[in-house]
Amino acid sequence: MRPGLRNALRTALHRLWLMGNVHVDPDVAYFRTRFNLLKPEEMRLQEALAHLTGFKATSDPPAWLSPEEGERLEAFLAQEVPARRLGPYRFRVGEDEVDYAALL
Repeated sequence: MRPGLRNALRTALHRLWLMGNVHVDPDVAYFRTRFNLLKPEEMRLQEALAHLTGFKATSDPPAWLSPEEGERLEAFLAQEVPARRLGPYRFRVGEDEVDYAALL
């Protein structure tokens, strides 16, 4: 995992305790594969953290998205996914369990 992504995820995770007072910005979630060096698992971690914080953003230019990627982005923006903490860095996001412990 590249340092920039690791730092963005780590920073947002350590700010989750602020959520009752401020918006926690987890950085953007990416859905495009064009001009994107992130692995699918890294993109999934970003998407899950956006659901956790309720702060959804992307910087994907629509022209760079395949039809499937565009559909995934639209679904991401439209859906409310339940999320809850299972441990210090483990969460259930929808049906998935996500563990960020390895990032720290």
